[in-house]
Amino acid sequence: MNEEIRKEIERLEESAARLEALAQDNPAILRNAQIISTFIYILKFVTPKPA
Repeated sequence: MNEEIRKEIERLEESAARLEALAQDNPAILRNAQIISTFIYILKFVTPKPA
Protein backbone atom coordinates (compact mmCIF):
# COMPACT_ATOMS: atom_id res chain seq x y z
CA MET A 1 0.00 0.00 0.00
CA ASN A 2 2.73 2.50 0.92
CA GLU A 3 4.51 1.74 -2.35
CA GLU A 4 1.39 2.70 -4.33
CA ILE A 5 1.05 5.88 -2.29
CA ARG A 6 4.68 6.84 -2.87
CA LYS A 7 4.30 6.25 -6.63
CA GLU A 8 1.27 8.52 -6.69
CA ILE A 9 3.15 11.17 -4.71
CA GLU A 10 5.96 10.95 -7.29
CA ARG A 11 3.42 11.51 -10.07
CA LEU A 12 2.03 14.53 -8.25
CA GLU A 13 5.55 15.87 -7.80
CA GLU A 14 6.24 15.53 -11.52
CA SER A 15 2.97 17.29 -12.38
CA ALA A 16 3.68 20.16 -10.00
CA ALA A 17 7.15 20.57 -11.51
CA ARG A 18 5.65 20.67 -15.02
CA LEU A 19 3.12 23.28 -13.90
CA GLU A 20 5.91 25.41 -12.44
CA ALA A 21 7.87 25.16 -15.69
CA LEU A 22 4.86 26.03 -17.84
CA ALA A 23 3.58 28.85 -15.65
CA GLN A 24 6.61 31.11 -15.68
CA ASP A 25 4.53 33.92 -17.19
CA ASN A 26 1.51 33.38 -14.90
CA PRO A 27 2.33 34.30 -11.29
CA ALA A 28 -0.92 32.90 -9.85
CA ILE A 29 -0.44 29.44 -11.34
CA LEU A 30 3.27 29.49 -10.51
CA ARG A 31 2.62 30.34 -6.86
CA ASN A 32 -0.07 27.69 -6.54
CA ALA A 33 2.21 25.08 -8.12
CA GLN A 34 4.88 26.02 -5.58
CA ILE A 35 2.35 25.62 -2.77
CA ILE A 36 1.36 22.21 -4.14
CA SER A 37 5.05 21.26 -4.17
CA THR A 38 5.28 22.19 -0.50
CA PHE A 39 2.38 19.91 0.37
CA ILE A 40 3.92 17.13 -1.71
CA TYR A 41 7.12 17.51 0.32
CA ILE A 42 5.07 17.03 3.49
CA LEU A 43 3.36 13.96 2.00
CA LYS A 44 6.75 12.46 1.20
CA PHE A 45 7.91 13.14 4.74
CA VAL A 46 4.90 11.48 6.44
CA THR A 47 4.72 8.45 4.13
CA PRO A 48 7.05 5.67 5.24
CA LYS A 49 9.55 4.44 2.68
CA PRO A 50 9.19 0.81 1.59
CA ALA A 51 11.42 -1.58 3.48
